[in-house]
Amino acid sequence: MIKKRKKNLIRLIAFILVFTLLSGQAKIRAEDGQEGENQTQQEDTAKAQLINKIMPFEKGDLANRSLETGDRMIGESKTHRLYFNEETLAIKAQDKQSQYTWSSSVPQEKIEYLSSVWQTFMQSPIVVDYKDLNRASTTNRDYPELESVAAIDNGIQMRLYFPTLKMHLEAQVYLEEDQVHVKVDDESFSYDDGEDRVFELSSIYIMPFWGAVDDEETSGYIFIPDGPGALMRYGKEKPFRSPFQKRVYGRDEGMSRIGIITLLAIPQVGTENIHMPVYGMSHGHQQQASLAYIENGAEFADIFASPAGVKVNFFWTTSIFHYIETYFQPTGKAGKTFPYIYKTPNPVNPHVSFHLLKDKEADYVGMAKRYREVLEDQGQLGNASSMLADDKDFPLMIHALMAEEERALFFNRNKKMTDIEFLSEQLEDLNALAGNGLVYSLHGAQRKGLSGHPLGKLGISGLVGGKKAFEDLKNQAADKGVRVLLNTDLAVGNEPQIQKGDMLYNVDRGVGWRYTQNPIYDKEYFLDVDAQKRMMENLQEDKYLGDNVGLDLSSIGYTLFSDYQDGILTDRAYVRSEIQKGMEALSENHTVYLDQAHQYLWNAADAIYNVTTMNSQYVYETDTVPFLQIVLSGTTPLFSTYQNFGTQEDDSLLKLIDYNLYPSFLITEKPSSELMDSNTQNVYFSEYEALKPDIKEAYETMKSLLDPVRGEKIIAREIPQEDITVTEYENKMKIITNYTDEDFVYEGTTIESKTAKLLS
Repeated sequence: MIKKRKKNLIRLIAFILVFTLLSGQAKIRAEDGQEGENQTQQEDTAKAQLINKIMPFEKGDLANRSLETGDRMIGESKTHRLYFNEETLAIKAQDKQSQYTWSSSVPQEKIEYLSSVWQTFMQSPIVVDYKDLNRASTTNRDYPELESVAAIDNGIQMRLYFPTLKMHLEAQVYLEEDQVHVKVDDESFSYDDGEDRVFELSSIYIMPFWGAVDDEETSGYIFIPDGPGALMRYGKEKPFRSPFQKRVYGRDEGMSRIGIITLLAIPQVGTENIHMPVYGMSHGHQQQASLAYIENGAEFADIFASPAGVKVNFFWTTSIFHYIETYFQPTGKAGKTFPYIYKTPNPVNPHVSFHLLKDKEADYVGMAKRYREVLEDQGQLGNASSMLADDKDFPLMIHALMAEEERALFFNRNKKMTDIEFLSEQLEDLNALAGNGLVYSLHGAQRKGLSGHPLGKLGISGLVGGKKAFEDLKNQAADKGVRVLLNTDLAVGNEPQIQKGDMLYNVDRGVGWRYTQNPIYDKEYFLDVDAQKRMMENLQEDKYLGDNVGLDLSSIGYTLFSDYQDGILTDRAYVRSEIQKGMEALSENHTVYLDQAHQYLWNAADAIYNVTTMNSQYVYETDTVPFLQIVLSGTTPLFSTYQNFGTQEDDSLLKLIDYNLYPSFLITEKPSSELMDSNTQNVYFSEYEALKPDIKEAYETMKSLLDPVRGEKIIAREIPQEDITVTEYENKMKIITNYTDEDFVYEGTTIESKTAKLLS
């Protein structure tokens, strides 16, 4: 009997392992910031899709929505009229010149075949999800009834009632030039008197079917801010299993840990964060488009986009604002968890503005330009005249890995990878190449190296040369106009880098951490906002900073967590505000480079590096587009991800040129094989002497094309034929990129295969 049990146990373990591998190969992973609900994203590799193809766009029939009986004008501007229907609750905006009409609802004749539940959803301007407190894993949905409507300046204020939830709320809808604004006031929420609050508001959808189209109604696409930007082109419905849904500003590690399913499955490599609270819909190429910008509540919002074939035959996109959230509380040491609802609501107050674009501005480039204009008006972008845009020479960023911890027989030891004296020698070489465009960033120069130094502390270890050698390097760099940066982190670190009292606490009462699968420290821990603020204040007076020495900060630019220390919620909006204020103050006195960066830190960054050229490559993402690069062109210098693996492979050099990025490399004095027992073991090729030819080739090629448009805004991008792009800058210069294997003639000029050319 015992032997039989052992055999059965072995079979069970084998089954679990096989199932896990198959699950990984099928690439099913938990949705960002979600557990239990909507947990699968389509993650088939997109080689069969258009991810690696660049296809022209088509004009076509448009999805114009007509005015109907009961549509009453409630607002008017120079360009548009705003309508509301008290019976259907439809909100419509009509262009006064073309009569083109956008609507929050789908015409009844297009959805008669659907269930009454879906019909109601597709015609409601605001929808709510709610939780049954006795069943935390279950989410239900409720739809509005109009209680009253009152006129406000160029719009209305609606009082809506949700009968199942027995809840009332007020929402404002108003017109401002070519923008439709929708705002919900959290203070207006109320429940029927005398009712037990059995249900709790979970989420609010803002105009979920604004501009939605069926699979063959029009040409165009949904724009998603995944990585630099992604498009979901319209087309015939396909049996997709799930839509796109990600949290703006990334996963909230304070609320949600990575679940056991994710840890067991083979993870997808290279999924990207959402750095921008925007999304959009195109109706025909450069015909009609709508850009949605989340003006308030982005910290608590998901961006949702569904292709036709996921439950209904429509392409639709929306923002979902979360008030209360479900988390998984451990119930013992065996790893079991139970779903709980955190009952303290987030301070959301959603506000979304829908910008209506037409003609030449009605594409993703026009969306990016409009977004840039909005941010400029709000003072959220950097100054184009500062830093690298005005330098004499084209930029080149060199990240030097100085020292790193590695495993030894009994204790970890600090291993030198690059000496400061070596950097001084190479500075002469690199300065001859890049002049005063050269930027040196020193990683791990502190005691205990990259993975062991105390976070937020600068310093120079004697192992890599000491203070005297650094002073010599700093003076040498200053003489040549070269910038020097010192790297540290203010948000995420290994256990010996941070004090326990500075750690963020997860909602389940444990400290905030995540697995890294690194050989020395397999967990990374998150710092709470008070620790981050203190570090930023300390760096203001750091003796190493000043003159031509600035800061290179990892992680803080793209991490945003809530905190639950002592069971008290510190929400993401507060954390975002405090980090933003601290970084803005720091950047007033010091040069600050950020590793990636969310929108709210763009005006605090002198430059942003590690900027990707790829989205997450979900199967329904048909195109990668340089939306982020267009938005920040002319305002903030952007450096590429490390180009250590050869810039000629997979057209990567052409893509850097096409996306207007400056080159960036990670170098070491010693071979990268010496990092195999460290937490930086994933660096495979970094030895400077071996990298030197690639650095020189990439820099000279990119300089010849991008230097004449340095500091200029991108104003247009066209695709005249497959795998050909034409990018136009504000100074009227154009860069034509030919990704094909054949020569291409543009306006009488031949662009050879696999090359780019600058035309003035």
